[in-house]
Amino acid sequence: MKNNKPKISLIIPVYNSEKYLPECLDSVLEQTFKDFEVVCVNDGSTDSSLSILKKYAAKDARIVIKSQNNAGVSAARNAALELAKGKYIAFLDSDDFIHPDYLKVLYETMELKKADLVWCGFLRVNQNILRQEVKVLVGKRYPIKVYDNIFDDFIKGNINPEVALWNKLYKSDLAKQIKFVENIAASEDFLYVVSYLYKTNKVAFVNAELLFYRVTDTGLTHKPVKAKYIEDHYNMCLYLNNFFKNETLKEDVRKALDERIAKTLFKASITWPYKRSAKDSYMDYWKIYCVKLLKMKENGIYKPELLNSIDRYKSDLYINKKFGLLRFLLLFT
Repeated sequence: MKNNKPKISLIIPVYNSEKYLPECLDSVLEQTFKDFEVVCVNDGSTDSSLSILKKYAAKDARIVIKSQNNAGVSAARNAALELAKGKYIAFLDSDDFIHPDYLKVLYETMELKKADLVWCGFLRVNQNILRQEVKVLVGKRYPIKVYDNIFDDFIKGNINPEVALWNKLYKSDLAKQIKFVENIAASEDFLYVVSYLYKTNKVAFVNAELLFYRVTDTGLTHKPVKAKYIEDHYNMCLYLNNFFKNETLKEDVRKALDERIAKTLFKASITWPYKRSAKDSYMDYWKIYCVKLLKMKENGIYKPELLNSIDRYKSDLYINKKFGLLRFLLLFT
């Protein structure tokens, strides 16, 4: 590169990713768009991930490595944002990979449409598939759709740009204004995307599957639910409530946001422990979180009146500790 300010900074947090990291980096270095840097934060990996990063960095000066003690993916991304020099920011998980035109298409769309955010489609692939086995079309023209003030429609569920960090290109000056909440390990990407969308005026969608999301059996949604996972969603709802409490939102948008919070708290308190607890330990969670949910209701954060009639009834049973009847209802709904 001719200068120290690349067009795009691609951020990749890395933690024990030796199995998939080479394919991820190969897909990045084979991009048809060349003016980028790759900011890799090694978050205390104990496998050969750091060695792999160093091997690739020795071959390509665009790869920047920062190592830190294990502090979680949010801390790693915050560290990378501080280092990033690009005009635009993109995020990639170290077990995923991208289409050869991924950066080119997102960059050209961002510039052409003068957008604050561009997102594209993605394809889920099996954890054991090799990158070379995924057939992609290169050099095709992709349809683009532009949206103004997408935040309201996103909250109301009319438009879904996905709540994941990846498959998007962000403006660096906006992206750096937002920090990842480091004490939340689940849904941290949702909080970031929502906060970013609130700052946008114009966004664009490229109707093409340019990112390949590897579905593995190690993700949080594939494991038995734990207290930390439930707490993270409680804290996420608290964060959303506090973030938008003093913001001016349209009445229907405020209601839609409150409904999202209510549904999340309902699932985190009742449904997830019941369906995903290890060794049927859901009753232990219910006894704890029925008290916390009641407090959220008394503080005006949890609004069960926004749930459907069946879930409102379940919520009432739960808060009043009528667990036997609640368990019976959950068997049939």
